[in-house]
Amino acid sequence: MKSLSIQQKVYSAIAILSFLVVIAGAVIDHYSTKIAEDSLVMDALGRQTMLTQAMGKAAFGYAMAKGRIKSLEGKIVSLNKYITIMRGTYTKSVIKTAKSIKLAISMDPAGEPHPAVPFPATFARMVNEKFKKGSSLDVDIIAERPVNPAQGLKTDLDREANEFLKNNPDKVFTKTIEEDGKLYVDVYTADIATVAACADCHTQRMGVEFKVGDMLGIRRFKTLFSNDAVTGRAELNASLSEYETAKKIFAQTLQAAKTGGEYPVDLKMKKMARMEAIDHDGIQKHIVTLEAEFKKYVQHVKDLVDAEVNSEAYRKAQADIMLESNKLRFESSNLAQEFKNHV
Repeated sequence: MKSLSIQQKVYSAIAILSFLVVIAGAVIDHYSTKIAEDSLVMDALGRQTMLTQAMGKAAFGYAMAKGRIKSLEGKIVSLNKYITIMRGTYTKSVIKTAKSIKLAISMDPAGEPHPAVPFPATFARMVNEKFKKGSSLDVDIIAERPVNPAQGLKTDLDREANEFLKNNPDKVFTKTIEEDGKLYVDVYTADIATVAACADCHTQRMGVEFKVGDMLGIRRFKTLFSNDAVTGRAELNASLSEYETAKKIFAQTLQAAKTGGEYPVDLKMKKMARMEAIDHDGIQKHIVTLEAEFKKYVQHVKDLVDAEVNSEAYRKAQADIMLESNKLRFESSNLAQEFKNHV
């Protein structure tokens, strides 16, 4: 080196310095890339905590929306059974007694010049007229061929329900209708002759033979579902799409952390990023634990969606989702912290 000229020494120093600068740049670039990648992984793992909350919210929202209409149907079915029992009891006690003492039976007892009792269907209608004042529920008994001409089928929906129930008398026909910016639910059930006296009365009045078990007409239960039709429609059209999206992002992110691969960067799953498998035994064990909890969570949501509203299975699934959601959130948060400590 001593034999080198000043110029050669300068050039050598510059070359060495340039080499060091290149090495330093490569090292800085490597670590900058590594920091950026680790930052993306941190963001992805941190997002998992938020996704557990989003999944729970979406699943419960869907179940509540679908449950409301099912719960409404359930209450109406119970009311329908009550009307059936009431009508049968009224027919066997009041109507039978009225016939035995020659007391008139009328569709308009108040308008008769002599004492009279109402027909069973008339009695039900009279009770409804008093009940619906101040109530959001309206009950009516109508028929394709009614004893009372005023109680015939009035709308296309009545006729559609009547045709359905003639073929499915043990089922319920439900439709939503919009009126004056409000959303209503119409639930129809078959009006079945449950006692011989009722069937005999219809036979005499209509000139057509009726027997116990025959459909005499249909019952319409109309109730207000929402004061705002748009809001009501949105609730009725609830779907699990938000839950399914959050579930996919959670699962793909967890899989990428475990074995490496692509995962969604945004919540709309429009952009993807790639993650290397996290090379850390503790983190890998944590991921396996998280996978097992996630599998349980997904099953609990399926149980909730498949269960009958307000049933024991439905309530159990709700409790399980709450418990498992907390576990997922806790484990996801710990995983993100463990990765942070590792890097």
